[in-house]
Amino acid sequence: MEKIRVSTKMVGIILCVLTLLAVVGAEFTWLTLPAQAEEAWPPINWTHIHFNARIVGHRLIVAGSGFPHRRDVVVRARRYDGSSWYSIATLKTSRRGKFSADLPLPHFLEIANSLQVCVKDKSSGRLTCVIARRY
Repeated sequence: MEKIRVSTKMVGIILCVLTLLAVVGAEFTWLTLPAQAEEAWPPINWTHIHFNARIVGHRLIVAGSGFPHRRDVVVRARRYDGSSWYSIATLKTSRRGKFSADLPLPHFLEIANSLQVCVKDKSSGRLTCVIARRY
């Protein structure tokens, strides 16, 4: 059997390559982890959330602030008598956690004088509701 000679320089190169592979492998392990809900940092103070909605003609005007920044929120509405919920739109909050929109109402909700309108943060599931009145 032959002896394999390895120089000190070769050992150093092998150790560097193995270290590099370990670091790169550790950096990409997040690709295989299951997705989890994003936690905002700093933590969101849900008491500072403001949301309002009003009915003007055949449109629903919504505005909100204090929400997590750059997140999708779903706007849903139903008649105040407790009928089925209808998804009106999906909006994205600004980098300051604000949104506003002038949305068309579905035909069956246009005639209502008041609606229960909720906005739901898609990532956290947090729901905020108000009563929208006709102006």
